[in-house]
Amino acid sequence: MTKENNNLSFYSSWGVVTTDNDGYVLKVDYDGDVENDPENFIKDIKRFDVFELRLYLSKLGFPNFSEYDILDAGFWTTDNWDYEKPSLEWREQIIENVKRESALTPM
Repeated sequence: MTKENNNLSFYSSWGVVTTDNDGYVLKVDYDGDVENDPENFIKDIKRFDVFELRLYLSKLGFPNFSEYDILDAGFWTTDNWDYEKPSLEWREQIIENVKRESALTPM
């Protein structure tokens, strides 16, 4: 699925982060009244590592999408540009789910 404006969406339980095609945050839409919650980390995200995400998906033979789970990609935070790596556990779980679903799908 490709969006005309090339923006990307990263979904989390805190809300949706919309970025440009290079991963820079354009806006955050919060789910409910969580913007000022001290546990809310999405407000600190400056940029997603879409280059690494696209490379990873390409190696697996997946296309580029316009919507992702927030755990799919690494990101840099606003203060010191600290880097948070993508969740390897999440990625392994997704790969296992895809394998299981493809094994169940008749050809």
